[in-house]
Amino acid sequence: MHSSTEETSAVRVLIRAHQPEPPNASEVGLFVFDFDSLYELVRLSVDPKYADFNFTRFALYRNAKRVDADDKMYVRLLRLASPLEMASTIAVYAGAAASVSATLWVLVQAFERMYNLKLNREKLQLEIQKLKRDLSADSKDLMEPDAIDVMETLEERGAREYLETVEKRLARSAIQIEEVIIEIALKGQR
Repeated sequence: MHSSTEETSAVRVLIRAHQPEPPNASEVGLFVFDFDSLYELVRLSVDPKYADFNFTRFALYRNAKRVDADDKMYVRLLRLASPLEMASTIAVYAGAAASVSATLWVLVQAFERMYNLKLNREKLQLEIQKLKRDLSADSKDLMEPDAIDVMETLEERGAREYLETVEKRLARSAIQIEEVIIEIALKGQR
């Protein structure tokens, strides 16, 4: 586990979503749970740290232990006004930079499929380059992951069906993502 005093960068993920007025508590709770589950399942799929994780139906359970505390996505803001906004952060320590960039890439692909969003890939690439510069020595090979390699990894790990299950739940949710903004907050910029 990385200490809280260790220098890290962070990825900020801001989503804006349309929801019925007013959303009921279960819709909000399930949306946040499914959004977090999608992130964690992707992270488990692409991060070599979790190579021994066994994907089963239990991975989708509410009390499942999936990723370590250092690798979790933490909610910094949840506003239920219209549009709903949720701002989250993911810590990026030097050894996790490539895994975080691969995770973001898979999430962007999923959002584009589920919501027919046109996300700004060029901006995401610039953010990944900023992360690479910040973590220079340990991330010299950091770049946008190759689509074929990532999809093969998901298949090999047996994760694809579980990711698709969560994607379907999010797509059927009354809360529908309309915008996703991903930014890298370099050390000292939190």
